[in-house]
Amino acid sequence: AGTAIALDDMSLESSLIAGNQILVGTKAPQRGRLFGGTAQTMMLLRVPILGSTKGGVTQVTVGSNPELEARYQALQERIAKEKENEDNLQKLSHHLASIGDPKGMLDRVKASWRQAAQVWGKSLAERGELDVQLAKARSAKVEIGVGTEGMVELAFGSRKLRLRKEYGKGALSLDKETRVVFTDPSGQAVPLG
Repeated sequence: AGTAIALDDMSLESSLIAGNQILVGTKAPQRGRLFGGTAQTMMLLRVPILGSTKGGVTQVTVGSNPELEARYQALQERIAKEKENEDNLQKLSHHLASIGDPKGMLDRVKASWRQAAQVWGKSLAERGELDVQLAKARSAKVEIGVGTEGMVELAFGSRKLRLRKEYGKGALSLDKETRVVFTDPSGQAVPLG
């Protein structure tokens, strides 16, 4: 889904991918379950029961948006090419100025250089906007309404963790040191690894 997936009851051995959030058990807050399969979203996974002792591994990834990350990678490559072009035009402009511009090309080269610098600057601004969007991923979380069960593979972006211990109601998120923490309803945060 582009933005959100909301399931009334449960998801069993499914592959769920949403740009912003996945909500499981919206009409079954005590028995809704995400069991097996994969779930991937940028900001929020909310589920009453995560995982199951009766099945395989449940894989969860939050703080990840493959489309956004691919756009960022492509933009980085484009910025590198634009900067190289701008640098080459700057060197040519300085070279022509130093040798006296025998063919009268200096004005056209300077105009091209200014245009290349503007294109590069716009791309840098676009990267800044993407940086802000990707930084939001650091506030991603998994909200658990009842608890966890069984084996859960959890990833916050590139930070991966295997949950083999059961946890009750609470939330999983990243702290300021980018460690995965479990926060219980009283606000007590415990680093997990």
